[in-house]
Amino acid sequence: MSTFSMTETRMSMAATSTPVIDAITMLLMGVAIGASLTWTLTQNNASNGHRFRSKEYSKILSYQERKRQRLPDVVILVRHGESEGNVDKTLWWEIPDNKIRLTETGRQQAIEVGKRIEQVFTHYETKLGLCMQRIHIHASPFERTLETSRLARPGFGRRVVRQNLCARLREQEFGNMQSADFKTYREEQKRVGRFWYRFPTGESGADVFDRVKSWWENTLLMSNERWGYDRVDAAVVFTHGLTMRFCLMQLYSWSPTTFHTVYNVANCGIYVLRKDLTIPGTSPYVLDAINGDVPESSIEVLTTFRKKGTDGSSQMVQKIFKLRDYLNVPPPRMTRLDIIKEKLVAQFPDEIDRVEDIESIRFQAFTQRYAPDSVLATPEQLNVPSRTSLSVKDVENKVDGFLEEKEQPHAVPEASNRWPIFKG
Repeated sequence: MSTFSMTETRMSMAATSTPVIDAITMLLMGVAIGASLTWTLTQNNASNGHRFRSKEYSKILSYQERKRQRLPDVVILVRHGESEGNVDKTLWWEIPDNKIRLTETGRQQAIEVGKRIEQVFTHYETKLGLCMQRIHIHASPFERTLETSRLARPGFGRRVVRQNLCARLREQEFGNMQSADFKTYREEQKRVGRFWYRFPTGESGADVFDRVKSWWENTLLMSNERWGYDRVDAAVVFTHGLTMRFCLMQLYSWSPTTFHTVYNVANCGIYVLRKDLTIPGTSPYVLDAINGDVPESSIEVLTTFRKKGTDGSSQMVQKIFKLRDYLNVPPPRMTRLDIIKEKLVAQFPDEIDRVEDIESIRFQAFTQRYAPDSVLATPEQLNVPSRTSLSVKDVENKVDGFLEEKEQPHAVPEASNRWPIFKG
């Protein structure tokens, strides 16, 4: 091939390769620019989306906090006055439960509790500067609660702006009680537990708990959320002893075992709940132990301990003690053996000399309110299955691991922090 031909060929190839290279270069540049734009847009969208979600989340939090602020400042739970059924337990055989009326003593109690409620409102106005001028009354539709409400209202009636009947606040449905079989059912209830036992054609305690919790969440907490209704400052609830216990149970996250240790408040007794926005959750209420009554609680504890005799010798003794103020033990209560042992020594100094003398603790299933404070355990009682049986030495070695595994920090502290430590 001539020199001229070779030179022409090289020039032709160079001319051909230059547009190809330029095209590839432009393509790569386009890909790089496109990727850069895509990344930039993605980051902007992500940032905008984050800001949008943060804004919406802030709106939700702001709404929930405003809703908490709109809650009634005070809630007063009131048990009805002494009823004919409280005096004569056989009256239910002849008269429907919802028709039972107050006794003369119960009517006087209702008048007095109205004055007491007025004193509570006056205290919050003068001492704490709260407005207590708009009161909402809720009442069970049973005759004894309606009668209590009617007689109590004149004591604070100038403040009442709204009232309504709430069927979910009624007494537990015991079923058909027109026979002596009801006494048998009551004995069965003591063995099974009031929370769990369901009366034939009636309700269990768990059924009542569900409807009370429903009323609390959907009626009470929504008191100031209804369109067209003015705000109320406080609520007064006329109901029954059991439903009052269930109000506290759902508010403080009691276990069924703890519920069984708590007794009904006396006729026309009151629990005063005060709003405290430093507490998290949708129900930021604390029990006011100064202006209201304090729940009474106790649990029977089968205790094995060493007791010194008059001659200086010691022997193992097994006794059942009624441990009072059980609610003062922080949850989970049955694992707080150090506190329970100290309480036993403090409450029964003539029986137990030192905390170190206690060998084992066994919690009994249910407590009778008027049972003796301490009795020697019988062989039958030693063999009865209990809620739990704990050896002090075993639990002290395992309780830390148990708490780390079982306790729910997001729930337990909230329940325990709202419960005041009562002295007594």
